[in-house]
Amino acid sequence: MLFICRDDKEMRVYCPHCRAKALVRSSQFQSDTVRELYCDCTNSKCLSRFVMSLSHKHDVQPPLEKMNGMLEEMLRALPHDQRQALISNFNR
Repeated sequence: MLFICRDDKEMRVYCPHCRAKALVRSSQFQSDTVRELYCDCTNSKCLSRFVMSLSHKHDVQPPLEKMNGMLEEMLRALPHDQRQALISNFNR
């Protein structure tokens, strides 16, 4: 395991060679969803230096604003009578 999130505020990086804690010394922007992390192993018997990629893979739940926009688009695409029937079902 190379990354572990301990809580909402902290993520740990581990050396891929000896599994000791590693320090992120710097990072480089690659794209809006990818950064390269330049890391140093803290194990005095290893001391490797390596680069890891940190990326956004996919959303488990999209942001609410995006979901609301998608819902509005779907509602607008419905014929008027179906839209009214759906709305009346939610007002019960």
